[in-house]
Order: sequence, then C-alpha cells, then structure tokens
Amino acid sequence: MFEPNLTIPEFFTVASYSADGAFQNSTRINTADLNSQDVQYFQKRFRHLSGDLELPLEDKLPGEFDFIEYRIGSDLSGAFVLYYLHDEVIFASLLLSGTNEIAETELMQVFKFLLLDSGDEEEPTEEEIESVLSSEAFDFDLIADRPVVFQIELSSDENEAQQLAHVAKMDRNLSAAFFALDRTDPE
Repeated sequence: MFEPNLTIPEFFTVASYSADGAFQNSTRINTADLNSQDVQYFQKRFRHLSGDLELPLEDKLPGEFDFIEYRIGSDLSGAFVLYYLHDEVIFASLLLSGTNEIAETELMQVFKFLLLDSGDEEEPTEEEIESVLSSEAFDFDLIADRPVVFQIELSSDENEAQQLAHVAKMDRNLSAAFFALDRTDPE
C-alpha cells in the first residue's frame, strides 16, 4: 500500500490527445496553481491504493459533478485513470512518475492497447497486438518530460463539455496527489 508523502513536484507536464490518438498540445502545470483542497482530497483517497494495477481504486469526483466516477489502477511507477459518466468512459489519463523507465514503457503499451483495441471478446493475436502497438496513434514517446500526464477526452458529446472540463481539472489535482506518493519499494 502506498503511503502519502507530502512532497508534490513543483511542476508536471500534461499532454492532450484526441480520441483518435492525435497529439494536440502539452502544458507545464505549476502545482502551486492547483486547488490544494482537491489535491488533499485525492491524497486521502490514495491511502487505499493497492499499488497493483489489477486492484483499482474506485470513487466519485469531488465538486459540482460528484456523480462522475473514476477508477485508478496504479503501481509504483504510474497509473491509469478512467472517468465514467453514466457508466460510459468519457475521459482517460495515464500518469507516469519518471521513476522506472521499463515499467513506464509497459504501462504506455497497455494504455495504448486499451485505447485502440477493437473490443473483441477473444484474446488478441500477436499480430493484432503488434498492429495496435505500432500504430502512430497515441505516440506517448513524443513527450519525454517526467512526471507527465497523458489526457484523452473520449466523449464528443457537446452536452458534456462542462463535465469534461471538470474532469480535466480534477485529473490535474488527482495527478499532483499521485505524484506525491512515496515511491520506495517496500521489498
């Protein structure tokens, strides 16, 4: 289990991608500009993170859109977060701390596959996996900065614009809290 450590990095990068995988932009975030109450909210929740990607933490977002749920799966190096509105994923992010390049490469591949997989119920073949991973979509290697958050807005419903803006803002606070976690391996 991760233990909170109140050392939040001064800056981290947020890179945005479209739902089809095209890079849009990147922004350097100064954590001093984030809402400290929201960061603390996530820090308290993260006491329950297992550090095992297979055992995600599920919760609701704070704020005016508290009906939006998120699920975060994490290990010591990074995490992926899925945000749900009415049981549909509307936003996803990948958080990489910069502490283990090999583990982060694996996380980027898993996340890319999650975003691009056709959704077949059958186990993908080696060729299908290779095709997805070699796709130019979601080229996360474009951004070498660490810590980094890759954000993908998956909903194109104009009626959800306010909810998506709230999720993007909360994702930055959640990311700051995640990057503040103690990364010492207990073993």
